[in-house]
Amino acid sequence: MEILRKLWRVIKGFADAWSVRRLGVYSAQAAFYMFVSLLPFCALMFGIIKAFPKGNASLASKAMDMLPELLGSVLREAYNAAGDYSAGVVIPVTVLITLWTASKGMHALSEGLCSAYECNSAGGIKKRIISVLYTLVFILAIILSLFLLVFGNTLTRFFSKLKPDIQRFAFIIKALRTVLVFAVLTFFFILVYKFLSGKKHSFKRTLPGALICALGWMALSYGYSLYIDYYLSSGSSLYGSLTAAVLLMFWLNACMSVTLAGGLINSRFMKSNTHSLP
Repeated sequence: MEILRKLWRVIKGFADAWSVRRLGVYSAQAAFYMFVSLLPFCALMFGIIKAFPKGNASLASKAMDMLPELLGSVLREAYNAAGDYSAGVVIPVTVLITLWTASKGMHALSEGLCSAYECNSAGGIKKRIISVLYTLVFILAIILSLFLLVFGNTLTRFFSKLKPDIQRFAFIIKALRTVLVFAVLTFFFILVYKFLSGKKHSFKRTLPGALICALGWMALSYGYSLYIDYYLSSGSSLYGSLTAAVLLMFWLNACMSVTLAGGLINSRFMKSNTHSLP
């Protein structure tokens, strides 16, 4: 019974700290700007592909065929609608729009981490530049998480059709994929908690939140993968691409919440260790 009381106090303290520090607001803000940045990011990728010789169009088409049917059709429509515009003008502008919107999301995430660690947020140009740099890394982390986890089963089935012998190694491939993603995400979140929280913390003090955050991202991505594979791709959705967009927004919001929760866990671990010192 005493264990349950302690567990309840820990959960209540965590929930109170989450509410007082307004971490839900920061996670929603970060998710919104990350979601908005996906549109110019896709336009940027399509523009780069169309700027190269026509042979790359078939490569892009094959890549979209590897995605779940619903998401693949959405991207294919956007790719066809992109048109043969002038890449020399559009691509630089799209890069600026993508970096600006995504860095706004990263800045909101940084503000949330500063609130979680109860430290003052540093403003100025330096903070913005750091946000832009981490935006690039964060986009790569999201793409890696989506393709290796969300679309991992689809990729395995796709290559199994090309080479049936690969099916014998499906379990090993999935295990290696999971370990690789977990290691990369853990390392990435260690960097996030170390440099974006307003104070530079040691590796040891960022590890608990980074491990929990990486596990949370993988669990959320796996759940999203199941929904995409067994519900949307089967044609059960009433709203098609709109449902995919809404689900992606929920996924981003949940991932941002898990990221801030990891920072709050690190903060509370640090406090408990400080209080335990003589």
